[in-house]
Amino acid sequence: MMRHALRIAVVGAVDVAIMWRMHLSHASWLGMTSVIVLQPYSSGTMRKSMQRVGGTIAGGVLAAVLAASIHSQLGIMLVLTVTSVLTLATYAVNYAWYSFFLTPTFVLMSLPHLRDWHFAGVRIEMTLIGALVAVLAMRLLWPEQEKLELGRLLGQAAAADSAYVAAMLRFWKARPEERQAAERQVLAPARRRSGLAVIDAQETLDRLLLEPDIGWKRPDRSGSEWESALTFVTYLQRIARAVTTLAVVGAASESAVPRVEAVKSRLDELSRLMVANETIKASDIMVPPVSVSYTESNIAEQQLRRMERQVGVMERAAASLQQQHRLESS
Repeated sequence: MMRHALRIAVVGAVDVAIMWRMHLSHASWLGMTSVIVLQPYSSGTMRKSMQRVGGTIAGGVLAAVLAASIHSQLGIMLVLTVTSVLTLATYAVNYAWYSFFLTPTFVLMSLPHLRDWHFAGVRIEMTLIGALVAVLAMRLLWPEQEKLELGRLLGQAAAADSAYVAAMLRFWKARPEERQAAERQVLAPARRRSGLAVIDAQETLDRLLLEPDIGWKRPDRSGSEWESALTFVTYLQRIARAVTTLAVVGAASESAVPRVEAVKSRLDELSRLMVANETIKASDIMVPPVSVSYTESNIAEQQLRRMERQVGVMERAAASLQQQHRLESS
């Protein structure tokens, strides 16, 4: 957020310098476009700039046609009523359509005189310059490498899941009269941290998947890399749910605690390797010892086995994701 604030400051200064230097008419449109288009992340900036520019160009053409065709103030008022309603109606639906209807609204309201269809070009010009400044700022000022950040965020989420597992072990060891306080002071905060870490990773992955296709940088959303990342995030959530259930139905028995500690150790190691970008080797799914005291139908045993399988899936997904990144880098 601090980097984004600094970008906004620099973009504002550049816009003002352009206004003063070029003596542009309606230059406020330039600054508004830059500030609106510039988002904290590169994918959002590219998507919004393409929507803004595309909608404005199309809306500018419509505005020029309307300005050349309407001969009276009453006609302008009627058209403004329609375009204003459509602008508000599309605001929360699609930003490109919003920009499309917004352009004739502002152009017709700002006409120096009737039938001045050339004025639509001013709006298009200001939008193009403003969007260009915003995109260049995102590319040149502390550019966000979200694809590189994804592995680190996934590793941190795995560490948060591991901390949730550790909290469950502490919760199990609490005396019956201390359970309520332990749930509030130990288990709930760890569950919340795990959820927030998964949300951070999920949002970064969503932004990458929503990157616009711009020819020279066309994201391959069908590749195994995205499947591996999606699988990893999905199983982060599933492990957290398994821990939530196991905390209630399980107990700190001699057979369960070592297996839970083994799951925690695998999550810790997986997190360390992902954050450090070291080679990940998928482990085999752990098999519980023969002397296990749980029965196959026991809910706790089912959840524990599920956690062990889920960690194995995460390890394989992380190894696949790492391999795809290295292939792209080479």
